[in-house]
Amino acid sequence: MALAARVRAWASPVVKPIVRRVRYRWADLADRRSPTVVSGVPIPPTSLQRLNGPQEFVKVGATIAESLVRNAGLTAGEDVLDVGCGSGRVALPLISILGTDGSYEGFDVVPEAVAWCQRRITAAHPNFRFQLADVHSDHYHRAGTQTAETYVFPFADATFDLVFLTSIFTHLGADATENYLRQCARVLRPDGRLFATFFLMDEFAAAAVAAGSADRAFHPAADGAFTTNPRDPDAAVAHDESTIRAILERSGMELRRPPLRGTWCGRPDGAGLQDVIVAHKA
Repeated sequence: MALAARVRAWASPVVKPIVRRVRYRWADLADRRSPTVVSGVPIPPTSLQRLNGPQEFVKVGATIAESLVRNAGLTAGEDVLDVGCGSGRVALPLISILGTDGSYEGFDVVPEAVAWCQRRITAAHPNFRFQLADVHSDHYHRAGTQTAETYVFPFADATFDLVFLTSIFTHLGADATENYLRQCARVLRPDGRLFATFFLMDEFAAAAVAAGSADRAFHPAADGAFTTNPRDPDAAVAHDESTIRAILERSGMELRRPPLRGTWCGRPDGAGLQDVIVAHKA
């Protein structure tokens, strides 16, 4: 059993990306529909859409953009950073929200996704820019030379009015999460906002996980976070809420209202699957 576990741990990061690429390419061949257009730009092929998950690409992107407006106060003309932009799921609906006076920067570790966004979105809307993050990822960018624990966002201090991350901290360990939160604070302007989704472990969530009523079975990870799969710890990650609050405070950010709770741990009144934190730069 120990040998089998070691083999799975070694093979998982190698095999999963190959299987994922094959599955995505097959989905492209099977998808013969006319391309849907958002903000004048055709949506990406199915293979790139599914980098953001199996959910409906256009609908989820629009929902996140609406939440940025409603919960983070996003308005036209602001400067926005999308950490983990994927294949432009949120960038596309933001084109009509930000207008030509605003700006959007996005980065991601998936070369194919970034290249598509540059080719299709930036070409039509030059104020929307994308770049590849040189961060190693066993699943998406094995050629990356830096780590998420030490990566410095490629932007000057106090550049953005809003920084948002969706389904990023749910795949980052404790040290990488702290670094990314500090980087978010650094690039935000005074009173700028952070919008980020998490699986937050509080009393309610911990009890639900222990009782088996949460939709994910998280286990303590060696770094102090929680993971659904110790052999592939970044597959899904939860973080202790008090730890996240402490990091935000040390980084010069404050929560002016409680997190928006998600449904992942059985809360019936959650606004979405994941928990949402909106913090302000002091």
